[in-house]
Amino acid sequence: MLYCLKCKKQAYKTHKCDVMSLVAITKDCKGIADGLYDLGIEIISASSFTYRAGSTNSTISIDINLKKDSLIGLLGDFPAGWEIYTEMVSADRLRLPIVILGYSETVENTMVDARIVQVTGEFERFLQGFDPQAIKSVATLKYS
Repeated sequence: MLYCLKCKKQAYKTHKCDVMSLVAITKDCKGIADGLYDLGIEIISASSFTYRAGSTNSTISIDINLKKDSLIGLLGDFPAGWEIYTEMVSADRLRLPIVILGYSETVENTMVDARIVQVTGEFERFLQGFDPQAIKSVATLKYS
């Protein structure tokens, strides 16, 4: 869905906010998108995917695409399983780096939905442990 980080609601054709506040998310990543935005960490998209990894297992993949100049490094160590990596995306033969905060895990098919809720909830609580004003102040000092 197309989501407005400023209004914290789904954006429709009549949405009035600046287009730069809109991101593509899946509903289970809404809390993560809101938490990062509240800390001043800008995202491009936030999505979770699952795919079969055999007859009884599925792989969960959660990808948060960050803007290049993201402040994500100010958060220190992430909860277990979360990592930062960069992918090079080719558009019109230009190589553009995309910074991704990602999580991946293979679980039993019967546990997929519950595990996505658990993992995203844990990361939301991790983000809530930070003082938004402190992060923004450190960012101002670091990047001024």
